[in-house]
Formats: sequence, structure tokens, C-alpha cells
Amino acid sequence: MSNSRRTTVAWILTAIWVGCWGTVGGTSAAVAQTLEERLIAESPASLAAEARRDGDALRGAAVFYSQLLACSTCHGVGDRPNTIGPDLTQPTPESNDVELVESVLLPSKRIAKEYATVAVVASDGRAVTGVIVEETDASLVLRDAAHPDQLVTFDKREIDVRQQAGQSIMPSGQINQLQRSQVLDLIRYLIELRDGGPARARQLQPPPDPLAQTIPDEPLPWRPVVQRGEVQVPGVGKYPHAVALGFVGGTAIFDALQLRTVAIWHDGFVKPTPQNYFGLDWHGVGTPVPQLADSPNPLRFLLPNQDGWQTPEPALTSDPNRGTRFDGYQIGSSSVRLHYRLRVGEHRIAVSEEVRVVASPDWQGLAREFRFSGIPAGGQVAWQLPASDPPVTGGPDPGAPSLLRYRAGQATIVARGQALPGGSWQPTTSADAGPAWRWGAAPSADQEPVTLTVELWKYRGRHPEPTATELAVLATPTAFGQESWDQPPRAAAPLPQVVARGLPVRSSPTRPAVQPSENVDPFPPTRGRFLRFVITATNDQAEPGLDELEIFGPGSDANLALQGTATASSVIPGYAIHQIAHLNDGKLGNDHSWISAEPGGGWAQIELPEPVEMDRIVWARDRKGVSGDRLVTSYRVEISTDGQSWTKVADEQGRASPGKFAGAIRRDATPGYAMEAIPGPFPTWRPSDVVFGDDGTMYAIAMTEGQIWRTRTPPPGHPERVQWHRYATGLYHPLGLAIVDGRLYVAQKQEITELIDNDGDGTVEHFRTVATGWGLSSGWHEYCFGLAVDPQKNLWFALNTGYFWTNPGYVNPGRWRGGILRVAHDTEMLEVMATGCRVPNGIAEGPEGELFFSDNQGDWIQACKLAHIVPGNFYGHPETTTDALPPGDYPTGRSAVWLPYEHSRSVSGPVLDSTAGRFGPFAGQMFVGDVGYGANPGIMRVALEQVNGQYQGACFRFVTGQPHGCERMRMGPDGQLYQASLASGLTRMAFLGRTPLSIHSLQIRPGGTGFVIRLTRPLAVTTRLATDQFRVKRYHYLYTGDYGSPQADEAIIPVESAELAADRQSITLTFPVETYPIGMVYELNLGALESEEGERLEHNEAWYTVHEIPQ
Repeated sequence: MSNSRRTTVAWILTAIWVGCWGTVGGTSAAVAQTLEERLIAESPASLAAEARRDGDALRGAAVFYSQLLACSTCHGVGDRPNTIGPDLTQPTPESNDVELVESVLLPSKRIAKEYATVAVVASDGRAVTGVIVEETDASLVLRDAAHPDQLVTFDKREIDVRQQAGQSIMPSGQINQLQRSQVLDLIRYLIELRDGGPARARQLQPPPDPLAQTIPDEPLPWRPVVQRGEVQVPGVGKYPHAVALGFVGGTAIFDALQLRTVAIWHDGFVKPTPQNYFGLDWHGVGTPVPQLADSPNPLRFLLPNQDGWQTPEPALTSDPNRGTRFDGYQIGSSSVRLHYRLRVGEHRIAVSEEVRVVASPDWQGLAREFRFSGIPAGGQVAWQLPASDPPVTGGPDPGAPSLLRYRAGQATIVARGQALPGGSWQPTTSADAGPAWRWGAAPSADQEPVTLTVELWKYRGRHPEPTATELAVLATPTAFGQESWDQPPRAAAPLPQVVARGLPVRSSPTRPAVQPSENVDPFPPTRGRFLRFVITATNDQAEPGLDELEIFGPGSDANLALQGTATASSVIPGYAIHQIAHLNDGKLGNDHSWISAEPGGGWAQIELPEPVEMDRIVWARDRKGVSGDRLVTSYRVEISTDGQSWTKVADEQGRASPGKFAGAIRRDATPGYAMEAIPGPFPTWRPSDVVFGDDGTMYAIAMTEGQIWRTRTPPPGHPERVQWHRYATGLYHPLGLAIVDGRLYVAQKQEITELIDNDGDGTVEHFRTVATGWGLSSGWHEYCFGLAVDPQKNLWFALNTGYFWTNPGYVNPGRWRGGILRVAHDTEMLEVMATGCRVPNGIAEGPEGELFFSDNQGDWIQACKLAHIVPGNFYGHPETTTDALPPGDYPTGRSAVWLPYEHSRSVSGPVLDSTAGRFGPFAGQMFVGDVGYGANPGIMRVALEQVNGQYQGACFRFVTGQPHGCERMRMGPDGQLYQASLASGLTRMAFLGRTPLSIHSLQIRPGGTGFVIRLTRPLAVTTRLATDQFRVKRYHYLYTGDYGSPQADEAIIPVESAELAADRQSITLTFPVETYPIGMVYELNLGALESEEGERLEHNEAWYTVHEIPQ
């Protein structure tokens, strides 16, 4: 190397060191001493002790994650991967407080070998300082210190200078930007990371910006977490009405049916288990503390004019409008506040219960403050201790009468009580609990609020019995009243507009969606020896699979890959049929395929004997068409000459993706309409409903996860312009949303809930129960379907029957199963409006403001149907077989339309076209989806008419083949039809402006002499109708308890005449029409018809249900 070259290299190295670590050399004596220098002069041990005493880990976390220091850019913390610095939750065995302080103040004093840095200057001028990631005889890979997310590869032959650093890559002088107290906070945070590991890191991670606020999945010091659902308590059983209250100190399970705490554990929250395709079960994770759980009926009341202490009415049998019921909960910064009402004799008492689970090194505690209103003058309330073995003996501590100490088995328990007005511990004996103690409040003044605070503490220290010092910890009662529970809600900051950023309006995909059977990816001719297929997503997020990766050159059909060597990033273990060698063995099908070991990712590579020209690849999941899982949906194709430097030549851009074609617009949905998919908040979401606020906000349910997300409604043509924010979580299988007067409601399995953002931070803290009381069993197929809003602003929902999908002999413990219920807008009174439903998966407003529901075929319900809700009617399905109608009797509730089985097997919620023509020519008609998960995806259209006061009419195919698993549909404020689909995600359809040729509606003719068929466009002038081109079939269903029904008395009805109106937009068919007690179905096929423009009538069938014949 020349001298000038050496000088240049030396200058570059100096620049590197200065750029990474700051000025080289010491500080001038004339410069005032910095904070770092002052701290270095102190003892590390004393600094650590001071940090333990005065430092705050939460404030330290804020310093660590701040942009000022940017510590998290390099350091891993538990679940967050490290890039260039060590994971601070994985200390070395010899790590101690002194070493930790020195690592902050003197980062270069000890440098672990794996984090030693080198500076490299290459012959092409590249100069990089970084940490060695990989080194071979031929190459060196560094993680760039200036850009920790980037790897840089050097050919060793091209390295001019390589120099080992003597200093840590962690910049010195960083802490001079802080105050001394902030340094102590940072040290305390690092100590807790080291001692508490990833779990403590998750707890301490500060919340993000309010507009990007995410609700924690596990409890944090500043926010508990609540999860509704069926919780399996180890060793106890299942609680379908569980409210899991998660705190850093432990978890309490409150049963919203029994209205008591049924389980406590520490060191964990709850974890989900797949219940089935539809939802989740939950199970406790942690160490149970059964001594802290409530006894049955822990609250007792002594009220005037009643005999002795009384327990409340059970919620399951009490009238929820006037009796015992759960009223919801609020999530605070350190507590959760539960609300419920208790019916005791003639009195209804409102209770708010503030709960906190607390832990210390020596104690596990459950602290609660009960506030009662509605207790009459002279009435008393008491909380009864859990039953213990042996029973509690002795009495309160004479020196501290609010404390009661006793043994429960091998455990020492300390109970504390407080009351306003005053209270005391009282011995008692009751029939349901035996000898016990209760903390009772003094008699109340008339209707004056009563407060009762009770705490239970289990000793878990090192001694057989707690020492005086350990008992002293309990001297101070738990402080309640710190939360802002009753403040009026503050308006949340508006969601940001998602700008287009110059993106053009998307058009139809230029290439078909990826297919399991075969895919071709062409690219410009490129010379190379290596071809790599990099996978970044699959259709099910499982490990991807390829049965063959074929490579072709320009103008040739010879598969070049057959002469190459296959390698891959990984291979799924234990399967001989899924090995790397199958990538290029010339054998097709799943039995000769490669499957990665990486969920949703991995790469497959072919190395050819020598460089060649390539211009396309052909690949598939399974050319034999058997397997459609593990299908690659996002990928890139790269070519290299040396296996080191890669050039991307192709990817999935331009393709529609299978099922979830997010961001693309498809104009093949149905004539006259385009369908586009809106990207979801995460890849595997299953939206079950969507609703729109007046402010432009769109809310959507992630059903399985029990979450509500919101975003700005994306403008037409730009489905990608969404920015989702998680608004609420912890819900139990939500299936419906509604907005009334700006208030958001959700239908959960066990209740109807109003979601309230009290503090305006963009997330829900108050989950107010609006309607409940029907009960749940541990059978999974018990749902609450809705929500609908009638013109009077009442909420409507439906419950499916409780016994049909369970073991023989099962009886649901709840009530009103198979019922349609209404919540009055002004009073929130709950009423049962109709009965006899099976699986009424949706309610919606229909023509004239009337309400309609859809129901699913099975026992007693012969086929899927759409029915008009008439209060008091019975729609056919008994809750139990003993409730069945006598033979020969028929339900009073009729189906407006029977839906054909071949197009509707699992009907979902209906929706009315209320857009006054913005959605095309079907204003005032209804649409119904199907949740059949691929058995018969699509949307049916329904045109109703009233005959003799009875709704009846015809249904037609509207969209066939998509969306998959459509659960709910809504008309958006933009006039588009939105579909929330469990398999296809969130999609929407827009009318393209030109009316397609379709059957618009059918009208039955007076006297039952046939039908008038109305079309959306005139037929061609040359149209000549013949009676034999029309095929009419008639049948009816049988009302029995069998699963479904055949098409009984099926007959082909000859058409006597067919007349085309002068405007060529209606056809009059003449033939005799009959009725049947539960409806006669007429299936019509119009044959081949064309419009004046030559457009073919694509959906030429109609199914009309006849109940009444006009005169």
C-alpha cells in the first residue's frame, strides 16, 4: 500500500472512531467537570444503593426508550430483539450492581467478546465499524454500528485495513444529557430488568404515543388488564361468565353470574387456548391462592322488616330489569371497578367494587372497596370471610381491632376491615358457610352511601409465622379513591387522516392470485448461478411449502433447476416427504415437497452448475391439487452470480392474493360492481362486524381476539388508506356493533355492552353492561347475534338455541335461548319480543322501518330464511323437544323468504340498501351473506313485497364465490356495501355507475295467476319470448324436528304465457300459484336473455316464497 493510501486509511479510521464514540482523547482541564465525570468519581456501590432507594424504574424506562439516549436502538430487552448490544434481561452469571453501574458510566471497561467491534476499510472505499456477525475464510459480515438494522458483507480479499476497537460501541458522554435523578432512575430500571427478566421488561415498557395507543395484553404497573370469556381455573372448573382481572401483583377471577371472586393466583394472568375455529377459551397461568377466594354469597344484608341476614337473589333467575345483575367494569391505573346490582327482598342495592391484587416479597393480597347505595335507613351490610379449615377462632387483634389473623390449612391469613359508617368483625354461623366471621358496617342512614373495605393477605415469607417486621407492612390500609372513576368522559383526539402520498387509484390486478396448483413469475433475462425464492407470508401463516421450484431460460422449456443443487433456510423436522431435495427432484405433489420450519417465512435456493440466463420460474404448493394450505402469498425472487450479492427480479406485486386481496380492486365480483379488500390490523384477523361513526371513524371487530379496532373510513379507490388503532380488548366473542347517538355498543356472548372512553386517550376504559341475564353454559355454540337499531333507537339482538349442538340430554342453564330481544332506548328495559329461532345470525332494519332476522337451517328450521319480526310470534324452533308444537300445528312466525340450500347453508346477517340509489338499482332491497367458510360463499339479494299484511318475496344470487365466511354487512357512509368476513377479511363493494342487466324484483299477480318479473334494463328490441324457455319448479318444506327438509311435493309447472312489456323491462308469466302453511317456493329460471347493448343476464334465477295470494 502506498504512503498516500495509508494516510487516507488512517484518516478514515480516525473519522470512524470519532463518528461512533465522540472525540478521541481526554477532556481539557479547563472544561468544567461533566455529570459523567462527577458520577465516575463516586463509588459504584453507593450509586447502586442510591438508585435502589430513590430511583424509579418506570421513569427509568422512559429514559431508556427516549430518543434522547436511544438505548433501545441497540439493546435488546426481553421480547424485543437486540441488534448490536446485549439483551439487558439476560445478564452474565457474575453480573452485580457494581458491574451494572460501571457498564453505564464506563462502557469500555469490560467488553464481551461477542460485542467487540472492528473497523474495516475496503479497497472500494467502504469504511464500516460494527460487530462481527459471521466470519469465514472468504468473507466477513458486520452489523453496521451506524445502522444496526443493516448487515454489510466484505470479501476478505478486498479488505485493506481491519482494526480491533479498544472502546465499546456504546457512546460515552450520553448521560451528560440527563439530570442526576434520571441517571438513578435509569440504573434502577436496569437493575429490575436484570433481576426480573423479560416479564418485568414487558411490565415496565412505557405506553406509546396516545394516538398510537395500544392496550396491553398483560398487566402493567400503570394499567390492569381485563379479559372476559370462559376461564378454566386449575383444579376448580370452568367459569363461562368470568371477568379476569389482571394486575402486576396477581390475577382475580370475578364471576359475573355469581357476583363474587372465585379464584386468585399470583405470577401470571390468563392465556388463550383455541376453542375451535370460532373463538378462544382461557386458562389461568400462575400459582393459585385459594384462601383468598370468596365464599358463596359473601355479601349479606340485614334490612328492616326482614328476618335475619339475607343473601341476594341469584342473577340467573332474577329479573335483570329490576333484580340482581352485573353492570360492567371500569379499568383504572391501578384498580378495576366492578359494578352490579343486588335484589334483596324488596330492595335493589347498587354496588361498586374497586379491586386490586397486590403482592410483596412476603404477602399476597386482595384488596377491595365496596360502595353501596340503596340500603334503607337502619340497614346493614357485611362481608363474610371465606370458609377456612379449621374454622376461624379467636378474634380481632386487641391492639388493631380492624385486623383478624387466622390459619387456613397451612397458610397464615390476615384480614382487615374498614367501614363508613364504622364497622367491626362479628362472629357468625350461617347454614351455607358454617362458623365464620364477617366484617359488618354500622346501620345506615336512609339511602346514604355505605363504604366497606376488606383486605385479605396470605403470608408467603420465609418464616413459619410472620414476624413483627413483616406484619408491620400491613399496618397501612390499601389506599383507594385515587382513580377518576366518576369524571365525565373527555373527547378523544380525532384519528389522523391517512393521506394518499401520491398513490394512484388502484386498478384490477394485472396477474391472477397465487394458486396452489401452479404459478409463473416472469422477469427480464438475468444472468446468474444462484436463484433464491424468499418467502415472507403464507395464506395461513403456517410454514410454507413448495412441491417444485422450476427455472427456465429465454425461449427454452428445459427446467434448469433439475441440474442444480437445492438448499433452504430450514426444513420442517420429522417428515421424509417434505425434504429440501424435493425442491428440484422433478416429482410433483405434496408427497414430494419441501416445507420450511419457519411460520410464514423462509427461503429456498437452487445453485446451478454455472452461470446462465434465466427469465422465469414456475412454482406451486401442490400440482396435484390436493393441498391448499401453506400457500406462499408474499415473496421475492433473487438472482446472484456469487451467492453473496443478490438482485431482486420478481415478487408478488400485481397479483391478487387468494381470498384476502388487500388493496386490490376486483371488477369481476358481479356485473356492475367492484370489490376491494381493506387491509386489516394484523394478518390473521377475523372481522365479524363493522360500523361507522358520524365523524368518519370506522369500527371493526376482531372476533376471535375479542377486540375492537378503529380507523378513518378509507376513501373510494384507496382501501389501503387505513391506520388501525386498537380501541377495546378483552371482549368475549363479539359478533355485532351499533352506534346510537354517538355511543358505541357491542354484542358479546353474555351481554350487550356500551364501550366508553372516559379519559379521551383513544382506548376504552368503561365497559358498561346494558343488557344481560340469559346465562351461558360451557357449551361453545351459544351466541348473541346483533346488533340492530330500529327507528325508535331501540337495540335488537337474538340468542341461538342452547341445546342443539351439545351432548344428548343437555339442558342449557340459561333462559330466552332462541329468542329475539329488545333493549328500550330510554329505559334500557330488556324485553323478549319473539321466540323460536335456531341460529338467528343477524338482525337488520328492512323496508318501512320493520325489523328482519336471518336464521339457519337444521332441526325445525327447514332451510335458511329471512323473516319479518312480529312481536309475540313463535318462529318454529322449540328450546327443548318438550316445547314442540302439537303435530299438525305450524309456527305463527313465517319466513318472508326461504333461501335455496345450494346457495345458502349458513346464512349470516342481512342489510338494507338504504343508499337511495348510490349502490345501484336495488334501493330498498336487502342483502344476506353466508358464513359457510368456502362451502357456498357469496351474497344473496332479497326483494320483498307485502301481500295481505304478510312480507314475502324473491331472492336472487348477487355475488357468487366471494367473500368467504361473510358474517356481517353494512352500508357505509360512502354508499358502498361493506362485508366483515371471517375468512376474507374486510371487503367492500362499490357500484360502478352503469346499471347491469339483472332481475330487479318479482310481484305475485292477483288471484295467483303468475308473476310479473321486473328487470333493471330493457331487453333487446329483437327479444322474442317463448314459454318453453322459462323453467318453473314448485316445492315446499316439511315442518319437523329432522335436520333440514327435502323439497317436498316438487313439481315442474308449465308456463302458459310469457309477455314482454312495451318498455321491454318487465315480463309477465302466467301459470297457477298455490300456497302452503309455511310457504310455497317457486323457483324460476328465465333462460338466456340479453339487453339492448348485448349484455347477457348472468343471474337468471329467482326463488319466490308464497304465503299470501292477492285478490
